[in-house]
Amino acid sequence: MSFQVCFTIGWGNIPPLIGVSRLFTLVYAALGVPLTFAVVSNFGRFISEGYGVKFLFLSNFCPRKNRGEDERQQLAFKDAAALLLTHQFIGIILFNTWYGKVGILEAWYFIWVTSQMIGFGDIIPDPQSLFQAITMCIYFAIGNLFMQAFLLSVCYHIHRAYFVIFKMYLFKLQYYLQKKFGETN
Repeated sequence: MSFQVCFTIGWGNIPPLIGVSRLFTLVYAALGVPLTFAVVSNFGRFISEGYGVKFLFLSNFCPRKNRGEDERQQLAFKDAAALLLTHQFIGIILFNTWYGKVGILEAWYFIWVTSQMIGFGDIIPDPQSLFQAITMCIYFAIGNLFMQAFLLSVCYHIHRAYFVIFKMYLFKLQYYLQKKFGETN
């Protein structure tokens, strides 16, 4: 339940039923959700800025260029999508073998909705042991990190595209105004 509350998934299979437990859940969520999002967004940013993947897997093999403090490397959209799709492919296999057979489309839907922290509750996991429950929580926590990295990468590229288009528009507007009214400098 604490995983569902802190990650704001809320599948609905373990609700608090009495007043005291509901009050405790409110306080717990008020403290746990912001802390969870702070940690997840920092890890997602770490991955999306390219430090995570390259640092973890390639730092011992590939020399790094010296970069200035202001110069950041952003994870390419294709790399972020590859991380997310690899994670989801592994999840589809897990949810059709080890965690039970739910079907490919249902497994992908469930993994996507849970990683996005939506949690409609229409498909609820049913771990058969404590080990399965723990690995499920770890799997979805990692999936949430990859989803955050993917969404940050998408936002970064939309932001860049917007400013490129906006700068072109402003440049053309400035050129038009200078031609129309003359240069006032």
